[in-house]
Amino acid sequence: MKIDYPAEQSHPTMSSFDSPSSNILAVLHRQGDEWACVAGHPEGPGNVKIIDARMIDDEDQVQPWIDSIEADSVRVVIPASEIICRTCSLPDGTHEELEEAVHLQAESQLLGTAPSHRLGVAIIPGSETDTVRTGLILAWPESSPWSPPPLEAAPLFAPDVAGLCALLNDTRPAEPLLWVDGEESSLCIAIAHLQGIQVRGLREDFQSEPIGKLVSNAVIETGLKAELPMDRLKTMAMSASDRIGDRDRCLSLPEDVLQQVAERLTGDDTMDQRWLDRYAIGSGILLATSTDLIPLTMLQRELPVVEPSLLEATTSQLSNRRIASWLLAAAIIIFIFAPLLLNGLRYGLLQIAHPSLDDQIQMNERTDRQNAMYRAISSQAWPMTKLLGDVSSSLPIGVELETVRLAHGQPLKLTGKATPSDGMDAARLVTTMKDQLESTGVFDDVTLRWENPETYGPRTFTIEARVARPLLRPRYGEDRDFAALTLAQRKYGIDAVTQPGTDTIAQSTPTPATPAGSGPPPARPKPNNPVARSEAEESSGNPRSSGSSRRPTTRTGDGTSRGDSDSRAGNAGTAMSGRIPEMLTQEQIEGMSAAEIRQQLVEVSGARKFARNNPEIKQQLNDQFNLLMEGLKAKSKP
Repeated sequence: MKIDYPAEQSHPTMSSFDSPSSNILAVLHRQGDEWACVAGHPEGPGNVKIIDARMIDDEDQVQPWIDSIEADSVRVVIPASEIICRTCSLPDGTHEELEEAVHLQAESQLLGTAPSHRLGVAIIPGSETDTVRTGLILAWPESSPWSPPPLEAAPLFAPDVAGLCALLNDTRPAEPLLWVDGEESSLCIAIAHLQGIQVRGLREDFQSEPIGKLVSNAVIETGLKAELPMDRLKTMAMSASDRIGDRDRCLSLPEDVLQQVAERLTGDDTMDQRWLDRYAIGSGILLATSTDLIPLTMLQRELPVVEPSLLEATTSQLSNRRIASWLLAAAIIIFIFAPLLLNGLRYGLLQIAHPSLDDQIQMNERTDRQNAMYRAISSQAWPMTKLLGDVSSSLPIGVELETVRLAHGQPLKLTGKATPSDGMDAARLVTTMKDQLESTGVFDDVTLRWENPETYGPRTFTIEARVARPLLRPRYGEDRDFAALTLAQRKYGIDAVTQPGTDTIAQSTPTPATPAGSGPPPARPKPNNPVARSEAEESSGNPRSSGSSRRPTTRTGDGTSRGDSDSRAGNAGTAMSGRIPEMLTQEQIEGMSAAEIRQQLVEVSGARKFARNNPEIKQQLNDQFNLLMEGLKAKSKP
């Protein structure tokens, strides 16, 4: 292709051609109201043969032209004002490493700016003088309003910056490459420097200032990004301004670039300045498709969407082996379970006719679930509340437990203190408790250990027992059934405790205590065997109801339960209830031990709670309390 530079020349005459059989590529470049159309096919790496180039002023004629040249693919040039252009320096490495590096730069610089089908990344062809390679990143945002001509097939898109870089190729001229398109407000600049190539795509308002001045400022700004000296930038800017002048559409290529372009493009046309202004960018796109810059020419406006017809979609789905297998399995399942559906319909009719049938089924299922739950609980857990109730039912009056250790699969361990009560010493009370624990049938291997060697007064003890039958429910007699006879009634008498729903029947004055030794203490009933009683009751057909089991209570320091204390406190506004201890003289207190004085203090303190409404008894108890405190202090002195 010859090079000629006339100042003005008429439109070049297009020669006729024979359409090649394949690899024909058409490039459409809008210039004002016309479309610069150029077609060619590659002739080896980096070389293209131009087979047709013409201007079409009616965009409806673009598609017939594409059909006439039998183009295999179409590229549409996007102006630089509609794209985002970035360059980056790449480290030394193989071609694969450079591609990976430029893609990482694209992700870091233009992340989220444009989708992947509107993003082009490539490595600008290198030169022997380059110290580093340069990567070029072009993005076409979805917000861009620019649109191509109406075509039958969706074309691919290539920015004009890609065509300018393809024309530059591996040459490194001293002057910049410039492309100005005033009607598209587009300005492209490519400057070679020691660190590579600086490429910019700008949107400029060519109506606000002279074109030469805008180009000069853009060249200086681009050179500053490349860190070129200011003297060279001023010379370069003046030369660029002179070459562009006031032309609103112009391509400026240095001499060595023009020589290489003439060698790479072949055809019958004369490549003068007018031809360059019209077809050089399109020809650069053709050259880019045969070099490493081809990714910059593969941008898409939208991802292709194929919408098959109903018949095609059905055929495609049935052609899938997996779906066909599922359909075959569904047919077999329907064939097998259709009778079940009919039986289900019959079952529904039976439910309508007999609504109680469903309730009976649910009741049977609930019973089965409960039995399964009970079997699981019996093997994996113990009824702790029930076991604590068995322990409390075996406690005689006068025994106080301090700690109770009970865990699933572990022996029962009790520690506490026994205080003489009702004429029974501490040892007798603890052995009675041991016998009662064994008599329940729930515990066995009951062992007793004394914690202090004293044989008189209160004694501490430890009892260990194996939980043999945790689910056994003993039948306790009235002497051990606290639901039938509460602890308060056992200690103070039935008439000394207010019964629910009745008036208080306790006397307002205390009953004198019986002097010690005035008579034998009342006989204490022997502990009965709840296991034998249970078997007897079951044989007689009169089992106790589950509601008669004793609820565990918290024992206080004076031996009474917390619930009984609260009950008496709630009725304190009507009358005094509870036992009043014996009033001791000074001589009697001096003859007592410190432990006996402390026990008497506990009883006096408990009685003072019940004498709040009786000033006379209250005063007597206060005097008794003071005497006991003085006696205790005297015992404490060495």
